[in-house]
Amino acid sequence: MKKAGWSSILVAAVLISVAVVANAQQAKKMSRIGLLTGGTLAPSSSPVSIEQGLLKLGYVEGQNIAFERRFANGQMDRLPELAGELARLPLDAIVTLSFPAALAAKQATATIPIVISGAGDPVATGLVASFARPGGNITGVSAFETELSGKRIDLLKEAFPKMASVAVLWNSADRGMTLKFGELERAAQGLRVIVHALAVREPKDFDSAFSEMTRKRPDALFVITDTLTVLNRTHLLELATKSRLPAMYENSSYTDAGGLMAYGPNQLETLQIVLHQVDKIVPAVQDLGRRHAGYGVTAEHYKPVGEALIWTLEQGLGDGFTPAVKGAWVEAYTTLAGVMTAAAKPAKKGFFARVFG
Repeated sequence: MKKAGWSSILVAAVLISVAVVANAQQAKKMSRIGLLTGGTLAPSSSPVSIEQGLLKLGYVEGQNIAFERRFANGQMDRLPELAGELARLPLDAIVTLSFPAALAAKQATATIPIVISGAGDPVATGLVASFARPGGNITGVSAFETELSGKRIDLLKEAFPKMASVAVLWNSADRGMTLKFGELERAAQGLRVIVHALAVREPKDFDSAFSEMTRKRPDALFVITDTLTVLNRTHLLELATKSRLPAMYENSSYTDAGGLMAYGPNQLETLQIVLHQVDKIVPAVQDLGRRHAGYGVTAEHYKPVGEALIWTLEQGLGDGFTPAVKGAWVEAYTTLAGVMTAAAKPAKKGFFARVFG
């Protein structure tokens, strides 16, 4: 778990810095951020709560920051149109949630910085060239969830040794989640467990998927988490309870809401590891800061990208994005940004400049 969590945060740290480069084209008094998702805002993250959160951070919508919100409300075929609308606007960044939204944004613009989350493995899906050198205008967060799919099915089998078949529910419209399904299916074959695929693409598909599951009579249920399942979590949990089947989920927000079991990275713990080990990555971060300064980056460019990252995490983690987790993310990003901006300042001549410069 620590290895997976550490990798995700380290990748995030590197990719976040890349986003700032693209964002430094021109200083603007009003920051404009585009928000794009195939679903809708979760009830706990309504526009009002976002405004209140920004107010505490010194941002007042309409005064020093503006949002362009585009939500497909489950109609994924609308994403290219919505992404096109955002691409035609003078935005500082576009924040996407889910692989379909990220792909639509990538196809719509090659110049506006795109911050992705909830998109699965961005390398395997072709969103970026590599984690070390993503290239293009895309940055964001990857938790390497695909690699955890096998571990989750193994734990479910361990908890229920007689399990001979499992129903797996996932959003087949999301390539990132489809990759997860493939990994899980391969792991299940190794355990001689039959997989019953329950593919959904929009909210109305959940009831029919569970009806199909009832006919197949599996021994357990596995839910792959994405924007669609998160936004319909309450209904999904109700259906799972009625099925009377043991169910495995991918994060603790489901178990906190009444689900049986979950397995996934502890975001708070992995962030704390990064903060304690920051001295090991400071030289690389300092070098990035100096390079960014050469591209025209100033300290004021970091804050809008950081706010976009926090918003993206809030949407992806849902109820799991607790005040403690948010505080750790803010501290991590603030630390990185602080090191980079400090390194970008001209070195002063003298003892410390000679020793540490």
